Amino acid sequence: MNKKSIILVASLLFVIIIATVLLVMFFSPKQGVDKKYADNTSIIENTLEPQSGTVDIRKIEGFTEHTVSYINLQYTIPDTEIEITKIGSYTNENNDDIFAIIVKNNSDRVISYSSLNFDTNIGEISLSVTNLPQGISALVFAENKDIKFSDITSFKFKDKLVVNSDNLSIIDSKVGIKYQDGNFVLTNLTNENLGSVYIRYKNVTKGNVYLGGETYSVVQKNVEPYETYLVPTNDFDAEKSVIVSVESIIE
Repeated sequence: MNKKSIILVASLLFVIIIATVLLVMFFSPKQGVDKKYADNTSIIENTLEPQSGTVDIRKIEGFTEHTVSYINLQYTIPDTEIEITKIGSYTNENNDDIFAIIVKNNSDRVISYSSLNFDTNIGEISLSVTNLPQGISALVFAENKDIKFSDITSFKFKDKLVVNSDNLSIIDSKVGIKYQDGNFVLTNLTNENLGSVYIRYKNVTKGNVYLGGETYSVVQKNVEPYETYLVPTNDFDAEKSVIVSVESIIE
């Protein structure tokens, strides 16, 4: 083989090697989280997150407990382990004298969804609580939040719909989530495609209760290995909200 042929073969081998390296780099899975998000290794927490146990009524901002004659407390919703422990009025920046109850989940399962319906002197009212863990309480309002405590003079259980689950899914070892400028910063810490990641959160207040029965939810689809996403959230407040579930669904 002459010198010219040797140079040509060497050049071809060099091109093949470079092409192979580029193909491997382009098509190989990402091997780690970007340095910018390397510290995003856990799910944001809130020290106000309710724990199983007693509610401290004195610390619930805006809530005033009242003694009423139309229901005997503690009242357990028939055929459930949902207990109404307190009834009273609630005041926020927009309204006052809002009808409110405190409910507690006395079961060994999560209340995924519940609709509690009552006949009152002003008509039927419904209250709902969702994603309420075992042993935890929530300050719950009627679906029509314009109902005033002072307007209610009779309050009788009518019917209910309750859906339970064994637990709230938290994939805390697989993702990091922090809150920044109106977005969740969601980082996949694994080399797996997590599919659609649902982040669910509730509002909290002092006194060891959730504030309201609602659960809010946002989703990021196609969460790829080691990638980070900014997920817009309009309802989350780092001081007044807590993430209760992070679920990965492969569709």
